[in-house]
Amino acid sequence: MDKNTTYQTGNTAATKFESLVNRLYVSLCFAANRFLGDKTAAQDIVQEAFARLWELQGKNKNIENIDNYMYMLVHNLSLEWLRTRKLQAKYLNNHPLKEVNIFNAIVEADVAMQILAEIEKLPPRSKQVMQLAFQGLDNQQIAQEINISVSSVKTLKYKSIDKLKAIFSSDTLLKILMIFG
Repeated sequence: MDKNTTYQTGNTAATKFESLVNRLYVSLCFAANRFLGDKTAAQDIVQEAFARLWELQGKNKNIENIDNYMYMLVHNLSLEWLRTRKLQAKYLNNHPLKEVNIFNAIVEADVAMQILAEIEKLPPRSKQVMQLAFQGLDNQQIAQEINISVSSVKTLKYKSIDKLKAIFSSDTLLKILMIFG
């Protein structure tokens, strides 16, 4: 999909918009969650960002780089969320020297997308286990969800991580281990 898309009315616009949502949703949620530390709020913010983008379609707004626009919109909505919840002061007190860097969140989201792309290539059962782990489920929850033993979940995760290790650099491996630990 062209990153310089101007959304228009009609089925073509809906199809292009759906394609954009499919391409960016997980990455934007990951970035917002890294910023907020609240998965539900991150998902709400990303949905709001897409709703605002959809509203722009009838106003003939041409956005040069839609990816950057969406990341910045999610970042700004996240800041607004922190302000309205009065968590900004608490966050700054907990991390006085650590400045939140949206660039790092974008890079981490990109790595997450690369990991998800490689997970799609795994055998079906391994893929299912890793996708559930990526969603934040622990081994016990995964085992219950797909009706296998916890030890089978651990084995499938271990083998899948080994396959991912062969593909990614050591920096990316650290992120994989942090996500699937």
